[in-house]
Amino acid sequence: DSMEGVGILDGDLVVVRQAKTADPGSVIAVTIGGESTLKSLHQKNGKWLLVAANPKYASIEMDSSSVVHGVVTAVMRVMQNGMSRAISLVRSRREQRG
Repeated sequence: DSMEGVGILDGDLVVVRQAKTADPGSVIAVTIGGESTLKSLHQKNGKWLLVAANPKYASIEMDSSSVVHGVVTAVMRVMQNGMSRAISLVRSRREQRG
């Protein structure tokens, strides 16, 4: 639930554009300390931070072990309502702006 504030919920599938770098404010797929996660990338006081979209989670400072895999470009959610199934695509905020 760390990214629910930007519409990424537990169980969602994300589309990630492979990239080794990202712009501040982008939602990125990153591995840090051996764990993979999705977080917003921010810079503060010369340090790069991974910021959750849920205030109950603390920011994480990136370090030399951090590996950026790419930028999230879309979220896919499988909706189940009775016997019907639909896939909802929610474009990332960055894609909507540009």
